[in-house]
Amino acid sequence: MRAGLWWIGVALVAGLIALANGEARAADVLRVAVTPSAGFGAVGRNGQLDGFDVDVARTLCEEMAARCDIVMLPFAEVMDRLATGKNLDFAVASVLRTPERERRFLFTDRYWRSSSSFVARTGSIQGAVPDAVAGRRIATLTGSRQNAFARERLGGRADSVEFTTIDQTLDAVRRGDADVALVPTITALLILSSEEGRGMEVVGDPITENGLGGDVAIALPFGREALRDRVNQALRTILLNGRYDAISSRYFPFRVY
Repeated sequence: MRAGLWWIGVALVAGLIALANGEARAADVLRVAVTPSAGFGAVGRNGQLDGFDVDVARTLCEEMAARCDIVMLPFAEVMDRLATGKNLDFAVASVLRTPERERRFLFTDRYWRSSSSFVARTGSIQGAVPDAVAGRRIATLTGSRQNAFARERLGGRADSVEFTTIDQTLDAVRRGDADVALVPTITALLILSSEEGRGMEVVGDPITENGLGGDVAIALPFGREALRDRVNQALRTILLNGRYDAISSRYFPFRVY
């Protein structure tokens, strides 16, 4: 009888240990968000995610020796999940670091620098922006700094049309559903140099003021300082060992850091 109880106890302990190990393994999987954008995040022909942000995320996870589940989400959803800490550990989603966002999220060091540009059909807009877009329909990405600028700074002078991906904003210009798009400059250049960009052009110079440019960093929910430090260390490592430059040269003809 005692021997039977002893074996039952052993089995219970073993089961608890296995359950604890299983939970630990599950907890070790980091959920990482990227967002769809030309050159930064897309689903390839093989059904796998690829792009600059995707490769940076994978490389950081490798440097941290972490198992990561990389998911592609609309930018606005990424912002919401970061703010609530809901089922998301960090985002390599081209999040521009601004004072307002620093009150909502944790940030790592920068991993590239950004500016914004207006894109319109060739020859359709003349003059200096943003004055030249007064009264126009401006396409922006929901939740982006460009969207906030269009609503806050141009709200009384232009109509803002919102989309869930940057590619959709430029498609709207191409189709004539919007007169101009306000997007990150590097994305504009990538698309305009491709077949999809035929018949469109950048209007004016790249803009960095009014929160439309600056450091782009990896964002995390508040309370994840230890993870932020791990990601930062991995980021510094790939900047030094050449892995970052290898990724950058795969997607861009110039260094974006």
